[in-house]
Amino acid sequence: MRKVPQPLALLMCLCAALLWPAAGSGQSAKDTTAVQNVISSLPLNQLKGISLYNANTEVTSTVPLGKFESSSTSFMLATPPPPPKGKSRKLPRFGVQFTSGTLGFGGQAATAVLHRANVRVGFNYFTYNFPHFGKDGATYTGSLNLRSFEAEFDYYLLWGIHISPGGLLYNGNKVDATALIPNGNTFTLGGTQYRAQGNITGTGDLPLNRAAPMVKLGFGNLLPRSRRHFTYNFDIGAVFQEAPKIAVNLAGTACNTTTNQCFATTSSTVQADIALEEAKINKDLKFFRYYPIISFGFGWKF
Repeated sequence: MRKVPQPLALLMCLCAALLWPAAGSGQSAKDTTAVQNVISSLPLNQLKGISLYNANTEVTSTVPLGKFESSSTSFMLATPPPPPKGKSRKLPRFGVQFTSGTLGFGGQAATAVLHRANVRVGFNYFTYNFPHFGKDGATYTGSLNLRSFEAEFDYYLLWGIHISPGGLLYNGNKVDATALIPNGNTFTLGGTQYRAQGNITGTGDLPLNRAAPMVKLGFGNLLPRSRRHFTYNFDIGAVFQEAPKIAVNLAGTACNTTTNQCFATTSSTVQADIALEEAKINKDLKFFRYYPIISFGFGWKF
């Protein structure tokens, strides 16, 4: 076979590759064999790449257009390699903050789980002792005890605005109270007026659910997606719990001021009036089934 100049051979190779399907379907077997012989006679190392000129766009390209398999001299169009994927942005690992609010003073820790979401856990603690005060012939004192452990999922909607569904996994919030009714003082239970014969002492407990769901809406991020380390967070929301129910216990002797009959406070007559008084108080406490949350915190991202 006559030796073909190298530039012309490359051009013939390209034409042969592009016309290969037509040669296989519409041309004779002799023409097809001739095309195969032309391709086979070319050195494969010349097919690594070729520069093309496009008259319309005036752009040159050196992308390999195809490759040959020496065993069958078949032509395959080469697919350009996909662009390298960019490195994924690392999520912040850990952050802590100090908080203050209607659940008490406490601390929180958070970790990022998605680009726009964190998981927070924290605890709250606070105790407040009420001063002595008198009402309806009795002297009262008590304490407010806030104890809770919380967990929530912060999903960031826009900028630093986030919605945080979660719950109090442990709700130890409660109010404890004591009462003293001095001898001779009058007081009312369930609409019935009594007079203390000797001192009467009493206790009142106001427990809440041990666990309760909650939801918050806030601004700020304990784990900002930037180089900033100092953080802040503000939240408002509510804890959804059952309405609290007070339990009243009295010890002593009480006399009905209308009939002048005296009863031990453990008697069925006085206990029935205590139940009426508890129902009245519990009705007034129904709004506490939505315990309000207002909190502010500042912390550090590590």
